[in-house]
This record gives sequence, C-alpha cells and structure tokens, in this order.
Amino acid sequence: MWCAPWTDRWSSCEGSVPPSLDYQGAAAGLLHVWVALRANVRSVLESVTLADLAAGTLPAEVREMLSDDGAWESPDSPSF
Repeated sequence: MWCAPWTDRWSSCEGSVPPSLDYQGAAAGLLHVWVALRANVRSVLESVTLADLAAGTLPAEVREMLSDDGAWESPDSPSF
C-alpha cells in the first residue's frame, strides 16, 4: 500500500481514511504513525492563515516547530 500526504487527497491512503486501514503483524504500529502525521499536517494547515503569510508572521506553535534544527535538515542527511 502506498500512502503520501502530499497527494490531491492528503488525508487519505489509496482512497482510504486511516480508521479504515488495517495493518497486520509488525506493521500494526503504522496506523498510529499515519494518524499522528495527518494530525500534525492538519494542525499546521489549520493554524496558518493567509493573513499570517501576508503579514510575514506564523502562529507560535508553528514557529516552535521551526525552531528545531532537525526540521531544517533533509531526512537523508547523515546524523553523525
């Protein structure tokens, strides 16, 4: 199963919403990861307004996420 939050329906996975997904065995924890990712994306998108962008400001919770150095690194960057 291929899931991507950047598709035209970012909240679904191959047309399925997370509660209808069923991961088995070692992959069972993926459902929680998928729901947490979706909640984080939704949190940012629902808290930033066009007025924020026009004013050059962001809500405090988004600025806090940006203050983490890891947020600015590519996932494939060496961590050593």
